[in-house]
Amino acid sequence: MKNVRIHRVKETESTNRDLEKWIRDNDLGNNELPEFFYKDGVLSVASEEVVKIKQEKLPIGEVIIDTNTEDENVVNQYINEVIENGEGEIVLKDRLIVKNSSVVGTINYSYKDIIN
Repeated sequence: MKNVRIHRVKETESTNRDLEKWIRDNDLGNNELPEFFYKDGVLSVASEEVVKIKQEKLPIGEVIIDTNTEDENVVNQYINEVIENGEGEIVLKDRLIVKNSSVVGTINYSYKDIIN
């Protein structure tokens, strides 16, 4: 199981690097994404505003970044928005929520589980 976890972390790191490079190489109209910080299972972003990147600009669908909200009603609104658009990711302070065409519903990844 540990080898699977290590593979997932490496795969996730590689995907994130590729995605970050793609975002930076392609003008997404945001000029520049805010800086991300991770410590003790909590992700924070150097922005008070919610960052939304529309699905037509990314190969993975819509991305919503909100590391400030703790309101589950807001999170559920984000989930519904991504589901309506078909695919995407929601980046929260303690987890990543993924919706893609290969699963019914969404998949939640705790940052602590991904890293450890």
